[in-house]
Amino acid sequence: MMALGLFAFVTRLSELNRGQIEGLVEAYEVALASSNLVQTVEQAVAQVGAVIMAPDTTTARSKSASLEDKIAQVDSQRRILLSKIGDHLPEAEKIKISLMIDEFISYQTDTAQLCLKFSPQAAIIQANDKSTTVNREHMLAEVKQLHSGMVRSAEEMRKELATSQSTRSTLLQIVPASSLMIGALMVAALMRGRQAKTNKQRFDSALDTMSQGFCLVDDTGRLLVVNSRLQVLFGLTEDLVGQSVQEMARRIVIARQIDDPEALKFLMNFNLHVQNMKAAVLTAELGQRIFDFRFDPLADGGLVLLAEEVTYARTAARKMERMALFDALTGLPNRAQLFRKLEATLQTFRLDARPFAVLCVDLDAFKDVNDTLGHLMGDKLLIEVSRRLKACLRPEDFVARLGGDEFVVVIAPSPTAVVPSAICERLIAEIGRPYDIEGQRLNIGASAGVALAPAQARSAEEILANADLALYHAKEQGRGCYRHFTAEMQAKAERRRRLGADLRNATANRELDLYYQPIVDGRTGQIETFEALVRWRHPTEGLVSPAEFIPIAEESGMIVDIGQWVLERACHDATTWPDQIRVAVNVSPLQFRRGDILQRVKQVLAVSGLPARRLEIEVTESVVIQDPNVTLQIFEELAALGVRLALDDFGTGYSSLSYLSRFPFHKIKIDRAFVKSIDDSKSLAVVGAMTQLAKSLDAKLVAEGVETREQLEVLIHRGVTSIQGFLYSQPRPLDEVADMIEASFPAQRCA
Repeated sequence: MMALGLFAFVTRLSELNRGQIEGLVEAYEVALASSNLVQTVEQAVAQVGAVIMAPDTTTARSKSASLEDKIAQVDSQRRILLSKIGDHLPEAEKIKISLMIDEFISYQTDTAQLCLKFSPQAAIIQANDKSTTVNREHMLAEVKQLHSGMVRSAEEMRKELATSQSTRSTLLQIVPASSLMIGALMVAALMRGRQAKTNKQRFDSALDTMSQGFCLVDDTGRLLVVNSRLQVLFGLTEDLVGQSVQEMARRIVIARQIDDPEALKFLMNFNLHVQNMKAAVLTAELGQRIFDFRFDPLADGGLVLLAEEVTYARTAARKMERMALFDALTGLPNRAQLFRKLEATLQTFRLDARPFAVLCVDLDAFKDVNDTLGHLMGDKLLIEVSRRLKACLRPEDFVARLGGDEFVVVIAPSPTAVVPSAICERLIAEIGRPYDIEGQRLNIGASAGVALAPAQARSAEEILANADLALYHAKEQGRGCYRHFTAEMQAKAERRRRLGADLRNATANRELDLYYQPIVDGRTGQIETFEALVRWRHPTEGLVSPAEFIPIAEESGMIVDIGQWVLERACHDATTWPDQIRVAVNVSPLQFRRGDILQRVKQVLAVSGLPARRLEIEVTESVVIQDPNVTLQIFEELAALGVRLALDDFGTGYSSLSYLSRFPFHKIKIDRAFVKSIDDSKSLAVVGAMTQLAKSLDAKLVAEGVETREQLEVLIHRGVTSIQGFLYSQPRPLDEVADMIEASFPAQRCA
């Protein structure tokens, strides 16, 4: 039947207008070229995804080399498409499409070059650039629209050519408008006429150089046409024309060396799609490769089959899906999957009201490992922690990593009535065991917050917020412990929120004030320095403790503006004191991270007129260790100005001694915890060691929190002469400073 149709079609061909035939050929050539370009661009995009997801630098560079090859193919197909467009598009449209493709090629070539010559990280930034993504989407849309327009144009010309009913019937059987490939085949048939021999050869070549395997099946299931790409795709050497389509599938299984169970499954699915007579796609894993088989039925009972290897694209898609749901470092579920789990668990247990527990777990002292041993060691430690967490839990429980050193555990309800407290104790004990990683013995701890659902929360966001609040309180109360969420915690959190909102206006409303606490020479009783301490008098809450509002200011970033106000006010106030008295101002890590602390100090000193030698900048160890090289440079420039530098809370950090010798500290302040337990032999030994260290560094040692005569006598005996504490004075407002100065220096008064 198909042969008779072709014969009738060829007979009618001599009567058709040659110009119309050539127009039809050109339209299908443009459609085919645009289709090939779209497929190659999408393969290039998948190659970019492989660069981003590469597990290591070597693999990333290898994928980038492959990307360059694919981009070269895109450029070649761009030239083919532009050469075939002819008069089918206005010149402006051709230029627009050409420029968009050129821009795509340029961006992706840059991605490959960045990865090959510089770093995969730079390539990832380039590949994720928003303008790149937008350009690609617009360019693909334009080329796909061109493809659709050419198919429509060819169909209209085909209908014009079908002037008789018999010819129209033949055309509809051979060339349904739904399939571009059948359009190409129809044109190949047209070219069998003497007038179109050259064009026929061109289309035969196009059919064999398609990126997809192609075959045409008649209504009896026999193969009429098979292109060379299909045979190459599956490693077939036999001539398949005349064979049944099922026999082709069987030969594919043999060529791909598929085992019996998988082979039987594929053959059954393949046969079902052949018999179904509906447009469909079968995706099959044949060995290590993945293929898409597209089935397009014809009106006469025949079938068009397209085959394409999609191994790379599908593997990339699976990797991207895993990246979207799993943490790349530890392999644990990530935040997105955690929320899915929580919502599903809430839905499951909401009806029978069985409670389940959620634990927020945070590592203690993990930052010290990162800061001292590097992030690579920190990553290896996180991997070990994740293993211990999973080992502590039952199969029905769930653990996810939120990021950094934060983990969440979902404890499912069970008939054994597992108590979350017992699990918390086990987790904390297990995480707290020492770690031996690459010859390093590491010690960290863990804190946990526990919340129950659905009794204490009705949504995933709410239960996580409750568990996080409980964790916050566990950390506040000494770390290495766990706390259960309570309503009181919620009330405290609400108070913090209110105070945070009010604190934003405190400076403008003149609610902040400075109090001054003296640092005294314990031998003479004379004041050496006043430390400036900020106080907040809330209009309704009264005097709010610094221990309450300073952490809020640091978390919100408001500490930068507050710190600047303190620096300006303290330097101004100090200009009224005797010349030998200094003022000490605490500077937060966030102020240092801004990078402009040197300029701000210079400006304040210039405006206030205070000599630089009378200003002391107090910092904690966290300022020193966050970026030692940059911080050292700032410290040296401040010291060069004449500003004195003091290290606060010495002895409480992880690695103070390793930095003291590098940084130009003029003063070291002993933490009040050592002073409080000064009668303990260990604390006394530590103070003695600090005294010797300060002497060797030519720095003055200051004892904080001195409250009794006994403490004072022990400290002076050990060589600590600079004293700060309630023994001499608590912090006082500015209007009381003059009296303290007069008592310390009877012959002098404030200006």
